[in-house]
Amino acid sequence: MSARQTVDNAQVQAPSPYATLLEQLMVVNSAADLDRVVQSPLARSVMQFDDRVEAESTPLNRLSAVRSVEELDKLLGLEAPQDR
Repeated sequence: MSARQTVDNAQVQAPSPYATLLEQLMVVNSAADLDRVVQSPLARSVMQFDDRVEAESTPLNRLSAVRSVEELDKLLGLEAPQDR
């Protein structure tokens, strides 16, 4: 196995911070559990990263991230048609 394959495999196996946070949120059974997860360093890190990305993103970057008509309507501030 080449070094590149080893690196690629390690990257595939490492969970993203979002996946880890989602896993933690899926097992919340009480308000105390929710507080613990939301106040965790991981959650704060993810939220701060999202805030930085959103603050740094340009309109073109936001437009290129659109994956549905509903997302485009939201980005443009338009109401989604009721017949969808």
